[in-house]
Amino acid sequence: MSTPTASLTRITANFTPRAAGALERIAEKTGDSKTDILNRSVMVYEVVLEWLERGDGKVHVVFPDGTEEVVRLMG
Repeated sequence: MSTPTASLTRITANFTPRAAGALERIAEKTGDSKTDILNRSVMVYEVVLEWLERGDGKVHVVFPDGTEEVVRLMG
């Protein structure tokens, strides 16, 4: 049984130098394609927005050593 081919949508975007640099560094660090990184990034952003809507507007990150950092995304 063959797997159906997923439908793809081509999107053109303009990146700031800072965002383009970050994308390049992530690709170098992970070996992932820029397309894969952008696809995952959009999905992660959606989850973060859902968390923010359910909570107090902040994301609390707890590191393995027990330290915590609070992240607030600005629109």
